[in-house]
Amino acid sequence: MIRVVLDTNVVVSAHLNDEGYERHVVDLVLAGKVRLYVSRAILEEYEGVLRRPKFALDSRMVRKSVRLICSVSREVKPQRELNVTRDAADNKFLECAQAARADYVVTGNKRHFPQSRRQTLIVNAGRICGTDRARAAKIALLSLSTPPGNQSRYLSASATRPLEINWLIRAKS
Repeated sequence: MIRVVLDTNVVVSAHLNDEGYERHVVDLVLAGKVRLYVSRAILEEYEGVLRRPKFALDSRMVRKSVRLICSVSREVKPQRELNVTRDAADNKFLECAQAARADYVVTGNKRHFPQSRRQTLIVNAGRICGTDRARAAKIALLSLSTPPGNQSRYLSASATRPLEINWLIRAKS
């Protein structure tokens, strides 16, 4: 199974745009097709950024979202601090990837990272999903997405019970 660490900008984009590659990557994680690794620092950053007023996300939705991410991810405790990214705040993602032996760090800010770090490649969400139409369509099917207007229900990885995923629906202002 592919092992990934998601930069916060990918998680935020998945909340704000239900049509983008970032959303498909999160769908793959939720469906159990891709294994997500996180650290405590990453989870705290996800929640803190999602709570920013500029995103207008309901606080209950953010809380549910973070809980859901926790339930499908594997938490690691990085043992080594790194100082290899252009933005020091991004080192936590590589530290987590190293501890998890992740295949990819998925980010919208590739320029902040080296091209790779040990076994981990730094890629954008499109690289995970594939940018050609046929592969993107296959990913969309694997991700168990629902049609627009009905995004509040997804199937779990076992496809036996629906998950209430209100975190992917933007709060009404």
